[in-house]
Amino acid sequence: LKLGLELEYDDRKALALGLCGLMHDIGMLSIPEEVLTERRFNPEQLALLQRHPEESQRMVQSFGKAFRWIGKVVVQTHERQDGSGYPRGLKGEEIHEFARIIGLVDTYEAMAHPRADREAQVVYNALKEILDLRNSLFDPTLIEALIYIVSIFPVGSLVKLNDGEIGRVAGTSRLHPTRPTVDILLDPGGRKLSDLRQMNLGDKPMLYIVDPAIEEGVLEQASTS
Repeated sequence: LKLGLELEYDDRKALALGLCGLMHDIGMLSIPEEVLTERRFNPEQLALLQRHPEESQRMVQSFGKAFRWIGKVVVQTHERQDGSGYPRGLKGEEIHEFARIIGLVDTYEAMAHPRADREAQVVYNALKEILDLRNSLFDPTLIEALIYIVSIFPVGSLVKLNDGEIGRVAGTSRLHPTRPTVDILLDPGGRKLSDLRQMNLGDKPMLYIVDPAIEEGVLEQASTS
């Protein structure tokens, strides 16, 4: 919905996009639980997983004629710009715009959250990987809109400043996307601060972020100052 609004969708179109987003993976209900929890898929399991968009379409369209248009979208959400997606290998404009949006957001969410076969990526790294794919898998216009929404340094992410302090991003600025507001949590020696200190990097020209991908475990390992 946020991405649709960023693209200047009106309320009716945004609601339609949201409905498709809610239903896009309903076909996963047809996949056995033991397959979903596998850390590595064999060819038969992978083929089964790649049929779930067609299951999503079948389920949604079984709700009645009013839902057929949603079925035509959800079956395409795993198609990709370069034709490498599934189940039909559609390319570019052959893919419904809603499906392209949902596919991008679904990929970002999958990277930023843990799965059975891997840990979650730091949000900055997930965005960077998506950017690296912008000329092949996803529409560059949609990626640009996603970055506006999520921000280069997403709220809640841990970052390291050039003075060695580590903090959590508390606010972002569309005018100055590289200068967020940061709650400082650790001093340069890696010790936890007893009092929260908030810093707006927009007001601190000599300070800047040098590492945007600090793992949460750093806080658990830190000592108390």
